[in-house]
Amino acid sequence: MAFVGADYQLAWPRELFVTEAGRLLSNRQLTGEDWTVQAALLLSEAFAGPAPENELAAQHPVEQRSWLASLVRVADSLVPAGAQAPYWPDRVGNRTKAPMGNEPAQRRFVRLIADFRKNGYLDSALPQGCVDDQEFVSHSPGDEHSGDSVHPVRSFRTPRLGKVEGRVAADA
Repeated sequence: MAFVGADYQLAWPRELFVTEAGRLLSNRQLTGEDWTVQAALLLSEAFAGPAPENELAAQHPVEQRSWLASLVRVADSLVPAGAQAPYWPDRVGNRTKAPMGNEPAQRRFVRLIADFRKNGYLDSALPQGCVDDQEFVSHSPGDEHSGDSVHPVRSFRTPRLGKVEGRVAADA
């Protein structure tokens, strides 16, 4: 019988479960339905889920003691409730590749962005063209004729960016 997985997570410390189950197994005064009720109570409290209790109930009454004894025998392999499963590399062995250096990562990033741009994914967020080109400067419809107080495109220089063009709103 396999007592593994999330269905058999111990809510109690392993030693406490083994001790209490051992006491129940060695108690020959409890028999029949009384023993089954005590065993079910032990399993419902000791385990995080209902699977062990349900499995006990599914056993023939004659086999219930041996089933609990086999559960106690594999208690060392039972996982505590809330224990995180090992990460994938730990479960299957360490088959990870060495981390990529900066230069290959930068080349791949530049290639990825170039592919996005070429396929039109970045047109709205990063339009192609240069902000220094007069044709590239965005003109909203009606800006010049709507009566809004917006000055025509002005050029100015910044220490880091060089020549920058853009619309500047008039001071109110």
